[in-house]
Amino acid sequence: MVSLGIAVVGAGDVATRDYLPEFHRLAGRAHLAVVASRTADRARAVAEAYGVPSSIDVAEAVGRDDVDIVCNLTPAAAHLDVTLAALRAGKHVYCEKPVATSPADTQLIASAALEAGVTVAAAPSVVLFPQVRRMIEMVHGGAVGPVTAVVAFANGGVPPWAGFTTDPSHFFAAGSGPWRDMGVYPLHVLEALVGPVVEVSATSRRTIDAFVLIDGPMGGVRVPVESDDDWHVTALTRTGVIADLHASFASAGTFGPEFEVRGREGTLAASLLDVSAPLWLKHSDSTEVKEIHVPHERAEGPDHLLGLADLVDHVLDGTPLSIPLESAAHVLSVIVAAEQSALERRAIQVV
Repeated sequence: MVSLGIAVVGAGDVATRDYLPEFHRLAGRAHLAVVASRTADRARAVAEAYGVPSSIDVAEAVGRDDVDIVCNLTPAAAHLDVTLAALRAGKHVYCEKPVATSPADTQLIASAALEAGVTVAAAPSVVLFPQVRRMIEMVHGGAVGPVTAVVAFANGGVPPWAGFTTDPSHFFAAGSGPWRDMGVYPLHVLEALVGPVVEVSATSRRTIDAFVLIDGPMGGVRVPVESDDDWHVTALTRTGVIADLHASFASAGTFGPEFEVRGREGTLAASLLDVSAPLWLKHSDSTEVKEIHVPHERAEGPDHLLGLADLVDHVLDGTPLSIPLESAAHVLSVIVAAEQSALERRAIQVV
């Protein structure tokens, strides 16, 4: 059986915490071929841990003959350049979120992929998380009746993020922040549940100017907060459902699950960040809250590998992509519209 070679570009916390420890689940269908990072020591250390070559040259890494798929785990500002380099080398791409920084850039990616005859898939893979898939199936099956509202909390936690050992400054740079980094999770689920967003109204603020790192080689370094770290967005979908979305690097957390679907006959809630968490279902004619446990492969936390595995299946078997570029492009358009809304303090139509 063919095993696809995967180049992981970007060797930060997301790669070493969420992706690479789960690569064994791709055995027989795909394998790690090379690890690339702009930091030579980081690339070398991670590559040695998995017994593969390392590189600090993106073009060299993605152009290798033994690479079929490039897994782009670089900071968001670098996504476009890395993805285009991979596409020009004729490689399929799985890109972390958001897929680019602007809708115009997604058009460049789409054109390059079409010209190369390859496929681009984009994170987050949240719609593939087992508990989210079950939630979508239940809602579409009428578990809560007609959906009337969605409430979601996309929380990235309050910095300095204990245990985060690489440079987190790109999450707080101008043009970044929790709305771009975390808002993609509920937006993808919202589209899958009740259709695309057509209008947004947003308010945002910056609660701190900077913070000091406490972990890793950058411990003691002051990180400026250059983007708003607290976002409140109201989104209207094409089907008429209104969603209230809160994305934050300024809040400690929530007592309940991050995503709640409210209907005329009940309420269904799910975690968007932990595949081990159950669903919670409450019918309108009862006070009982039912827990529904869903089988999952990763022990706990977000199962980001599912998106990459979905692309592997598409390349090998021709199965339809669950998170195609078109979906990521729509979510990015919603993000940009909300940023315009917060700036102009008015509702914005989503193009």
